[in-house]
Amino acid sequence: MRLELARAYVTLRDRNAAQELVDEARAILGLRPELGVLAEQVTALEAEIEAMPEAAGGGTSGLTRAELRLLPLLSTHLSFREIGERLFVSRNTIKTQAISVYRKLGVSSRSDAIARAAELGLVDASVGSAAPGPAGDLESAVS
Repeated sequence: MRLELARAYVTLRDRNAAQELVDEARAILGLRPELGVLAEQVTALEAEIEAMPEAAGGGTSGLTRAELRLLPLLSTHLSFREIGERLFVSRNTIKTQAISVYRKLGVSSRSDAIARAAELGLVDASVGSAAPGPAGDLESAVS
């Protein structure tokens, strides 16, 4: 169970939480080394965690699934309303998620969020360019 949860944290790019769970699995292996393929799985997951890009300032993005779903769309020309229509949620939901993404990534604009997400490996930097509309930056999104 710990490894599955750790894999989820790897997907969310939360290195610290993933490593903590892998450490717990290692402790279990110390007590019960005969647990089949668990040791191999722990080793493989440790390698994956090690390969994760380090977040600036030692933090993690901690983005939710909905925020991760939003990230690629932020790099398009679409407005928050248009993104909301594509994701079947309201413009206000998109605005709230975008503000949360900006806060978690430590940025204040749509283009900075995409650049930071690309640095973290959360989006493909070569796909699209951040061309925000009038609601693209934090100040516009809040108003």
